[in-house]
Amino acid sequence: MSAPASAPAWSLEMDGLLLRGWSTHTALATLARELDVSAEAVIARCQEFGLSVPLPWRSLAAEPKIGAVLNTVAQATGLTVEALTGGARVKSTAQARMVAAYCLSRCTGLSLKGIGLVLGGRDHTTIKHALNRVEGSLANHGPMGDLAERMLRACGEAKPSAEAGS
Repeated sequence: MSAPASAPAWSLEMDGLLLRGWSTHTALATLARELDVSAEAVIARCQEFGLSVPLPWRSLAAEPKIGAVLNTVAQATGLTVEALTGGARVKSTAQARMVAAYCLSRCTGLSLKGIGLVLGGRDHTTIKHALNRVEGSLANHGPMGDLAERMLRACGEAKPSAEAGS
């Protein structure tokens, strides 16, 4: 059984993941990361081909601050939004991505899972680790913390609150 000629190649790959028992969410996140595309691009492609889009992915498209945060962090760090949401593990890119995760958690109502989707299909535990690293840098006045403070101000968010007991 083959897919219609107009279906994108990645939809066939997604069908394979679904047949292996993967959830739609996990299959979309995996493909977004493998294809190095944003959650918004996956949503647009799914809608273009009439594929069902899971609720957490649809809610991402409705959040206008996401793009603003990603653009602000990308511009400040000299990276592209694609680099922030991509799979590169270069230290400077990974640290910028951690700051983006922190800013997304402060400036949007996204869950850890939602932030992970925005940042290329990363797991919620990866996002939690990023938040902890940035909060540690904030407490120690490290470079990631300084960048996070600047990004929050640029996005119109108040200065991060001091952690009690830290």
